[in-house]
Amino acid sequence: MFYLNFLLLNCLPLSRPTFSFLSLIFVYKTNNAPSKGTLCVSSTKSIYVSKCISVPYKGTLGVSVTVIVMNKTEQIYKEILREKVVNSKDLKNISKEVLGQTDNKYLYRKYINKLLKEKKVGKVKRGLYFSIPLDHIGEEFEVDRYILSNKIKQGYALGYHSALELHGAAYSSFNSIYILIQKKDRFRLFNFQNVKYVPVINKYYNHHLTIVKYKNKTVSVTDPARTFVECLDRVDLCGGWEECLKSLANLREVKVSDILDILRIYKNKTLELKTGYLLELLSKNSPYYSHIKKKELEPLKPLDDWIPVYIDRDVTSKLRKKWGLYIPEGFDGLLRGI
Repeated sequence: MFYLNFLLLNCLPLSRPTFSFLSLIFVYKTNNAPSKGTLCVSSTKSIYVSKCISVPYKGTLGVSVTVIVMNKTEQIYKEILREKVVNSKDLKNISKEVLGQTDNKYLYRKYINKLLKEKKVGKVKRGLYFSIPLDHIGEEFEVDRYILSNKIKQGYALGYHSALELHGAAYSSFNSIYILIQKKDRFRLFNFQNVKYVPVINKYYNHHLTIVKYKNKTVSVTDPARTFVECLDRVDLCGGWEECLKSLANLREVKVSDILDILRIYKNKTLELKTGYLLELLSKNSPYYSHIKKKELEPLKPLDDWIPVYIDRDVTSKLRKKWGLYIPEGFDGLLRGI
């Protein structure tokens, strides 16, 4: 009996060759499994054994070697292809890994420009690129808007209608992506492939965020409770009241305790009243809010000296004394048919 050794190998060039191995799978037989270390294959190259699986085997076996050879340009393309969208920071890391340096000017001049000419990579704007899969080269390729938006300014989150979309609650699809950002890091609004990327300055940019798994990537968005509150605060970024209500009716996992925490940060009584009124309305019309109890909404009600306000001054409204709000006529009917 002997061992079959399945080795995952990485090439460590002793001198700078014109190519390097992506990986080497080497199957051979021996009495003992090799340990991790460097195997000398020539006077100029060595191979590092990064993983070895040995299986007891009885019989005969020939040697099988599979080598995938890639030049530097192909390696860089592979890394961009894996990320789908890359920014300047990503490219710096790729340059360090593949080229052993962090000079982005050299990377752009020698490699990125070549990939652009070969139409393997597309440019969004300065410092922002996307990969084009091999089976789409030579044809119009649409980059994913959410993955792109997550690379414009890393560390920030999507909010408002964009958050509703990623939470799977949006009633309609929009061609605008809203990115919450600090004033010091704001960028100029831009359009790309018929999608508008909009920076929204928000001083609470890092509160109540969650990570959504999307196409093998992760995208940071406002959590359900914060999405609920901020949609009521900026209805204009949610497509108006009808789109807002029908979308919020589909939003799951909204917790009153989280909403109260967010409202304490905003310190806006009108926003509290709108939130309370809408939570009560949705608790009667949407199964995703049926868990909400009346007593949970008590802290959101108006004080005795509260002067009623309009939630929309441009339409005919009726007073809802319980909530100290003038509500547009037919407002409740917007939820019909959801």
